[in-house]
Amino acid sequence: MKMIPQHGPFDFSLKNYFPIPSQNALLKRIIFPDAFPKAQQFDLSVEQRNFLLEAMHTLPAKLGYDPEEYYDSYVKFFMFGDNYDPMPEHIKIYNKVGYAYGTLTDCAYIQDTQNNIDFMINATILVNSNEIFNDDNYDYDEVGIPFLAQLGRELYEYELKRKR
Repeated sequence: MKMIPQHGPFDFSLKNYFPIPSQNALLKRIIFPDAFPKAQQFDLSVEQRNFLLEAMHTLPAKLGYDPEEYYDSYVKFFMFGDNYDPMPEHIKIYNKVGYAYGTLTDCAYIQDTQNNIDFMINATILVNSNEIFNDDNYDYDEVGIPFLAQLGRELYEYELKRKR
């Protein structure tokens, strides 16, 4: 399919729209369902919730994908997105990313079982330096993913040092 550059206002009204507060609320209800009244919880069985959690953190190689093409951090932007090395086994990232029109989004719950820390983070960044939408010319690898990876590392380091 040929991309058609958009050299003026771009109408996103028919595109997916998932605001950050809604993403956070969704993730909190998946990770910590008991923190919400029953009426605000998802109606998932234990098996369904476990399947969802497993799907959100399982790395590509564990699913049989070629690790050269689908490295551990292949849609794990925070902390490791700019690194092709295997991720440490004691860190699990439960997340959902968005990747379209020069916008990168990651909504994640990060858990370090070795250091007994966990935190949630959600960020969206627009990386479209030429300001032309739909030309498939975005700064994902040069700007967006390194920024999100460093943001995740900074928060992780903060959590490591924070007094509890």
